[in-house]
Amino acid sequence: MREYFKTVITSNFLKIIMAKRYSDAIRIRETKSAYNIQTEENNEWKNFIPNEQFNEILQKVLNSVSNKVVDEHRSFWLEGTYGTGKSHAIAVIKHLLCDPIQKRLIY
Repeated sequence: MREYFKTVITSNFLKIIMAKRYSDAIRIRETKSAYNIQTEENNEWKNFIPNEQFNEILQKVLNSVSNKVVDEHRSFWLEGTYGTGKSHAIAVIKHLLCDPIQKRLIY
């Protein structure tokens, strides 16, 4: 078994050394880009499935923007790793706050 792994590792190492281009040694998977709020297409924001954490964030934002005391309006920081839905969630909040009521009713 040890010889098998030694052969595989040596073989792969030699392939990397002999590669003339990165693409000869490295294969990159095709991925779907993260949600892009600037180029959203086909009302993609409506595909968002809210969860309890989103509902809490939405409630905090609504409480802040609806507060009549301007000094209590605040900015928000949304943190998370790549691909966890931050931009998509913000797009939903933007649409809920800014779109005409007719567009929001469908959601």
